[in-house]
Amino acid sequence: MISITLSEIAQLTSGTLVNCADLNKEINTCHPLDNEKYIANSIGFIKDKNYLPYVNQGCTDAVLVTEKLAEEITNDKVVKIIVKDPYVAFAKVSQKLDTTPRVKPGIHPTAIIPESCQIGNNVHIGAYVVLGENVVVGDNSIIENHSSVGDNCILGNNVRLHPHVVLYHSVKLADFVVVHSLTVLGADGFGYANERGKWIKIPQVGTTTIGERTEIGSLTSIDRGALHDTVVENDVIIDNHIHLGHNCKVGMGTAMAGGTIVAGSVTFGKYCIIGGASVFNGHIKIADQVSVTGMAMVPHSLTESGKVYSSGIPVEDNRKWLRSTVMLRYDNLKDQASRLKQLEKQVAELTDLLKQDK
Repeated sequence: MISITLSEIAQLTSGTLVNCADLNKEINTCHPLDNEKYIANSIGFIKDKNYLPYVNQGCTDAVLVTEKLAEEITNDKVVKIIVKDPYVAFAKVSQKLDTTPRVKPGIHPTAIIPESCQIGNNVHIGAYVVLGENVVVGDNSIIENHSSVGDNCILGNNVRLHPHVVLYHSVKLADFVVVHSLTVLGADGFGYANERGKWIKIPQVGTTTIGERTEIGSLTSIDRGALHDTVVENDVIIDNHIHLGHNCKVGMGTAMAGGTIVAGSVTFGKYCIIGGASVFNGHIKIADQVSVTGMAMVPHSLTESGKVYSSGIPVEDNRKWLRSTVMLRYDNLKDQASRLKQLEKQVAELTDLLKQDK
């Protein structure tokens, strides 16, 4: 069983221990703090007051907490570890206590690996993996069962492809990239010309390049570029069920939530936050540190860095929504605008008469 002492947790999180009688007490699991059930040798985190009652009842042995909230923990048996950001501290601790099964280096006998491939040290290649010609796999990388890697792909060190990942030819993954199951990288972009009703395919001769420490969720598709590459920079996190069209660029540190659809040639700046189910029109630019809330439709460039944009309609009672929809129809808005202009004209005329009377 994986464990870490309270003293080690304080050092890892740059935290201050309070009520700690035993620095060497071992913690081996994380507590969700959403119920009063006691879990031995556990730790949780608090960012708001919602979970304070459970902590005060003694559901956990230790808690990561801000200095302000720590004053409201009244149970002396709970060790408080005061940190600047409990969620960040929890992320670091949970990594140490991660129970995800580890895979061992080795190549399964059913894997197909041409002689032209270059395989690094301590690599794991699972059952029924198929590598194309001239594939490069860096040290400590993992390619799990039934994944397919096309010709001339380059995988850096410590890359992990979960089961059933597909890389088309010439895709490049930098160090520490993680790709989850059923994701496709480097498929052809949606490039066609129309001649008298007949679609003529435009060859997609660019590729897809993924930067260091980027993680891509399952069932996501990132198309290759038509002429230039599709590029995802370092430290990007991409959720499940996302589509990135050809020639897109995603800036460093950007986070993109599930269900987002991005047409071709969209450029995202650095450290953007994109809410789930957002939709982006093609050939637009999003400035650095822009946040787009969920269900937003973005038809044009967003040029102001650091702003938050929204366009989704929140849910409401169906009858109210129907009335609102009727009111917002174009014909109604046009009629209301016309009536408003007439009222403004009448007000102006009355104002002039009043001035004349004076």
